[in-house]
Amino acid sequence: QTLDAADLFDFLDRRLAARFVRRAADVPQRLAAFDWQPDAERRWRVNECYCHDSSWQAALAALVQRADLVLMDLRGFQAHNAGCRFELGVLAGAANLRRVVVLTDPSTDRVVAASDAAAAPAGRFAWIELPAERQLARREVARRVRAALAQTGDHDMRAAAHTALVS
Repeated sequence: QTLDAADLFDFLDRRLAARFVRRAADVPQRLAAFDWQPDAERRWRVNECYCHDSSWQAALAALVQRADLVLMDLRGFQAHNAGCRFELGVLAGAANLRRVVVLTDPSTDRVVAASDAAAAPAGRFAWIELPAERQLARREVARRVRAALAQTGDHDMRAAAHTALVS
């Protein structure tokens, strides 16, 4: 895991709890504080949303409602991963979502994952299997994800994905 400086300082100052959304009712306020526009260099900001068990499903629903595309890492996914299974169901049923690119590896239970995503419109999910050793170069992963996104035919989505993945 990677720990960024802001998280570290909040932890040391005993303010890490302030980063978490405690209640579902707090989700709209947290999302309103997000930076949704690219900067002058056309780079999209990373907006973090840490949630408790009581708020993550509401946060997911609100974020998916705004999303055009989603990148989901299901490497190591198994049938007992109830949260991921819930997320796949939400992504499958989302009204405005165009594309979901899912990273898998040989240990991913693709049968269960595909079953959980079966309600999605045809072509929404793109599955990319990565090797088990997890040593695939970042640029190669980015290339595969961009190729999956390119199938949408939407130039703006492809450009945004390229910026987000390669920058």
